[in-house]
Amino acid sequence: MSRFVYLFVYIVIWCGILATGNRTCFLIGVFISALWLLFNRKYLILLLLLVLLSFPIYKKLKGLNILGSDRVLFSLTALEMWKEKPFLGVGLGNFKLHYLEYRDKLLKRIKYNGYLEKTNNVHNEYVQVLTETGILGFLSVCGIMFIYFKEVLR
Repeated sequence: MSRFVYLFVYIVIWCGILATGNRTCFLIGVFISALWLLFNRKYLILLLLLVLLSFPIYKKLKGLNILGSDRVLFSLTALEMWKEKPFLGVGLGNFKLHYLEYRDKLLKRIKYNGYLEKTNNVHNEYVQVLTETGILGFLSVCGIMFIYFKEVLR
């Protein structure tokens, strides 16, 4: 009886993941399903059927086009900024000032299917540090992190 309860909870969780349309949750669900398959092969057919049927539903709800993600667009725009000033970057806090200008330049070259939103940050700390401080600042931050973790692991 308890296995059926777990299976029911599993199906309800998958329905919740599909309803949100969140790609990260979807990929985590697929990963957890794969792990579960390693330990519980009795429900293999049912589980595989559920996961396979969820792909078209998910694709219809959200779309799996990576260039439809606003965060990918933020990162690509930031890298466009970095290309123009690779050594010193655009300056701390200046990503938000130049974002729209560089985004519009980028959109002339690539096809983008998502929403066009304004943002104040890249939503990727490493790319933001690289864009705002250039390669010199980025290597400095990486060096500080390396020294920190080296000392912690001692």
